[in-house]
Amino acid sequence: MKKLKKTLFCVVLPCLLLAGCFPGFRQEQEYPRKTVFTILFGQSNSDPGLEDMFTEKLIREFPNVTLEWESFDWGDYFSSEMQAKIASGEVPDIIIGKAQDVAAYQPSGFFAPFRPEEYERIQKDWLDSVTVNSEVYGLPYNAFYQGVLYNKNIFWRYGLEVPATLEDMDNVIRRLEEVGITPFAAHFRENWYAGNITMQFAINEVFARNPEWGEEFRSGLRSFSESGEYAACLRQVETLWKHTWKDAAAVNQSECAKRFANEEAAMYLTGTWSVQDLFSIRPNLMIGIFPYPNKTGDARLIFEPNLTFMKNTESPNLELAELMIASIYRDTELARTICDFTRTTPLLTGVQTDSLQRVEEDINAYKNAGKIVDATLGNRQLVWRFQAACAAQINAWLSGKIPFEDVLQFADDNRFESGAMFR
Repeated sequence: MKKLKKTLFCVVLPCLLLAGCFPGFRQEQEYPRKTVFTILFGQSNSDPGLEDMFTEKLIREFPNVTLEWESFDWGDYFSSEMQAKIASGEVPDIIIGKAQDVAAYQPSGFFAPFRPEEYERIQKDWLDSVTVNSEVYGLPYNAFYQGVLYNKNIFWRYGLEVPATLEDMDNVIRRLEEVGITPFAAHFRENWYAGNITMQFAINEVFARNPEWGEEFRSGLRSFSESGEYAACLRQVETLWKHTWKDAAAVNQSECAKRFANEEAAMYLTGTWSVQDLFSIRPNLMIGIFPYPNKTGDARLIFEPNLTFMKNTESPNLELAELMIASIYRDTELARTICDFTRTTPLLTGVQTDSLQRVEEDINAYKNAGKIVDATLGNRQLVWRFQAACAAQINAWLSGKIPFEDVLQFADDNRFESGAMFR
């Protein structure tokens, strides 16, 4: 993901009428006064540039509005920015984060619920991740999948099958190293990567078996040091560390994608956000995707809602926020363009795209087999700021700076930071 980035778009427009909103909104709205409207945007790797697309859409429809964007890397900066704005009471009119941010920040009281007519265009299967006490507090827009991207040519060349169990994965690793191929592409220069892959393991090893593990952890019934489930996930992170490039601690995401695209590794545990970079480097790259195996062989491919719109209930521009969000969500052509640009799956009904064409066959196979799991299953249990803090400790352990036991103890010592901050 990119480093901290702030972007400001200021647009002052002449008066015009907004027409054709969602059912439930008046057909015409006038905003004769000049309005400064603020948007906080937590970006994934594939998202820089979307401000321009949304702005171009909105400036055609809303009069006298100045749009002020603050855009930050979601993995490194968004959490601290949200906490600071909530603490100061200066929450923007609209927040664009991830679905998991609803669970993390809705207890602050700053998020306004959406009415049914506002989310009727969203595929119903994915509203659970943004629902609190039967109220919907975020509107998912698109989604990634997380798992192991693999080079199909390398697998075919050496007769390798997609692994279903940890034993299968060990055999694949061993065979690749026998023929001189690095098993995994990895980029441990960024702490967020260790946090992301740890949660990928935990979703299939911990939360799929016990969806309340995080609550039990906070109550003292579970621990990283003694329960064993999470320790096993950290050992899987160690497996990647041992079977990737020797300089992985210095490799960033961009370099990692370049090396994987150039067949310097056979597998890449990541999300489909990497597809955008991979195909820009090597358009004809033949890849597939599978879930990293768990010990029982029933791992599921991870689905993660990405862009999620939330509105500030304290905003003096709340009605305008609702109209802007409605304008974005009714525009199917915009959704198609954004999903093609970001290589994501649209979550709006009636929107079709081939943005994930190379891995779509694999994704559909897991869908049809009922082997898809929402990332929010784990991310609602252990919020990102906790995962990120633990990831820094994981990287320190992998690089030999602290012992393994210190990572576990750090998590236990900070257990009360693992849930929603404002409850």
